Amino acid sequence: MLKLALKLVSAVFTVVLLVTVTFWIGGKSIFANVLQDYVVYTQANFQNRATLYLYDPARYKSVSIYTSSTPFSFRSASDGDIALKYPRNPIITILDTNSRVQTVLDFEELFASTHSVLLGWSPDARHLAFYTISNQNDATSAIESVDLYVWDKLSRDLINITPQNVHQAADRYTAIWSNDGRLAITVYFSVLEPEIFIWDGEQVMNLSQNPSGRDSVLGWSYDGQLAFRSSRNSNDGMYIWDGSPNTTTFTYLDVLINNTFFREARWTFVNASTVSNGSASELLVWDGQSMITVSQHPGSHHWSVLWSPDGWTAYVDGLIAGPLSSGTLYIHDENNHLLLTTAATYPLAWSENGFLLYCNAHDGLYLWSGQGNIHHIASWGTYAQWQSGQATGGCTSG
Repeated sequence: MLKLALKLVSAVFTVVLLVTVTFWIGGKSIFANVLQDYVVYTQANFQNRATLYLYDPARYKSVSIYTSSTPFSFRSASDGDIALKYPRNPIITILDTNSRVQTVLDFEELFASTHSVLLGWSPDARHLAFYTISNQNDATSAIESVDLYVWDKLSRDLINITPQNVHQAADRYTAIWSNDGRLAITVYFSVLEPEIFIWDGEQVMNLSQNPSGRDSVLGWSYDGQLAFRSSRNSNDGMYIWDGSPNTTTFTYLDVLINNTFFREARWTFVNASTVSNGSASELLVWDGQSMITVSQHPGSHHWSVLWSPDGWTAYVDGLIAGPLSSGTLYIHDENNHLLLTTAATYPLAWSENGFLLYCNAHDGLYLWSGQGNIHHIASWGTYAQWQSGQATGGCTSG
């Protein structure tokens, strides 16, 4: 595995005094309680200034923690660190909210004419995954290479985990971390179908090994199983890899569209089918042995079906997919009792403590507290993450 040295620059926060006061109240970091559910989100205003906020669901309060004259993307880590990235810029800045220090990861000396795309932190906040795009010609923006990296916060190593022996140069990547620190990577190409690779912390392996069929990662289970969508051997549906060294045997499930994981051995799926009066969808649960139908909805579709850590379900049922379409959000408890219905659209994001972020098509980002309380957080144009960094929401039309 190729490890590269890079230039690190550390500096005390100097954005504005308000930022320092926001991070430290009475000499104590507001991120000190890492078990608390905080929402980190960004909001752009009419002057195109971008502000990063921290929202405390226990007090229903937002505070500004970072402001920039240029819009930026970010990814939050479970220890309170936040990675910031500006468009068309190779530099990634790490905001350490505990020490009030920012670390600049400067790739200018390693890559020429490069910008980077953040993918996300590992659950233990040690590794940050991202990919770089190197332009061969700045005038035409012709892409020379798209390379995948992991930055190790402890060793300060930059590790090149770009999949090798592929049939075509990568166009982009998406990636999802497992609880035990493995990275499931979907590699997209400009012409060929996507493939799935796994980085286990030491090496990169081709999991899908299916260059002629389309593959995409859907999610990890808590115990290290991976579900992915695949079209292979005339079977288009879900496949589950048990996480073992055996990468040639998968469990096949004849379901499509969407899935998520609940506890040790339950996955939810949406199965799209055709009925006499048009389209339909079924919300299904697979417990490792059999498939159970939770609900059927002729003439409509589920979007963003999610289980909470406590076993509650949340899904949006609507006729049209898309962030600007209005559907109905349904929340049920672990006994399938209906807790809430309200106008909403996707995406949805549960916190570890049972709070739910969702979008309303008219006025933006909302929080459901799990106690029946609904609170408006921000307007449209918002990208949000729970502090753990593993659940993402937000309301944007593009």
